[in-house]
Amino acid sequence: KSMPSANDCILSEVIAQWDALSHREKDAAYKTSGYDYVELHRSKISTYFYAIIDGKGLDRRIVSVALSYLKIFLARHPLNESKGFHQLAMLTSLYMAIKIHSSNIYKNGRPAIFITEVVNWSNNEFTARDICNMESSMLSTLDYYMNPPVAQHYLDIITPLIDDDDDDLITVKQHYLDII
Repeated sequence: KSMPSANDCILSEVIAQWDALSHREKDAAYKTSGYDYVELHRSKISTYFYAIIDGKGLDRRIVSVALSYLKIFLARHPLNESKGFHQLAMLTSLYMAIKIHSSNIYKNGRPAIFITEVVNWSNNEFTARDICNMESSMLSTLDYYMNPPVAQHYLDIITPLIDDDDDDLITVKQHYLDII
């Protein structure tokens, strides 16, 4: 019996990861329905998130995760229209996504983000306590499901199958990474 080739092993791993991600996507913990504040304001929120992420030199994929946290959280709190609720949830979702999903959370031996920065993002409208309380509320609401399936994860899975010598595929891949 012959040994599987490296390509066979990569393909098997890609299929396994794809299946796991697809299964996670169907999990009720990541489902939303009804009023969708995030979709109505996606462009504005994304632009704001990207400005922060780019300014800190962090991975842009974090934005997709933060948007997912925000979308699920607000879908489960549709009637809360208290002053600043959406903005606080928005800032906290980005803060959490950075802490959980940034591969370079530590830069030069220091955390890449501090809660005081989030307070500054809000122009001091919110305190560190407000952000911590919202973080606790979001974690509880999301039932600690902090790895939402986002489009970027699918691209990460198929990346090993893309021939690095094919300039057209690399250009297409980079385009999708930029818009996600």
